[in-house]
Amino acid sequence: MPDARHSPFLTITTQKEGRFIKIVISDNGRGIPAENMDKIFNPFFTTREVGKGTGLGLSICHGIITSHDGTIEVESKQGEGTSIIIRLPFIESGCNPPGSLQ
Repeated sequence: MPDARHSPFLTITTQKEGRFIKIVISDNGRGIPAENMDKIFNPFFTTREVGKGTGLGLSICHGIITSHDGTIEVESKQGEGTSIIIRLPFIESGCNPPGSLQ
């Protein structure tokens, strides 16, 4: 977020939403131009200069999340920042979490 208007920040929030866990990752970076929004999940799409990224990050994330029956969406306003909203199915289990005493 080198182009953040003020001090750069990144927030991550989680909440249970129906049968899903909702994860929101937000920043105050430069945002995504409207003309790029429909391309951001395409493999190899990048606006960065050569050597600064492959354009695979969001494509890989999209594949992993959808293969787990989840969704990923992006809200962005140029000059204000971007939010990535991920929803993954919430599965209750009778198992104890790793490291817990039984």
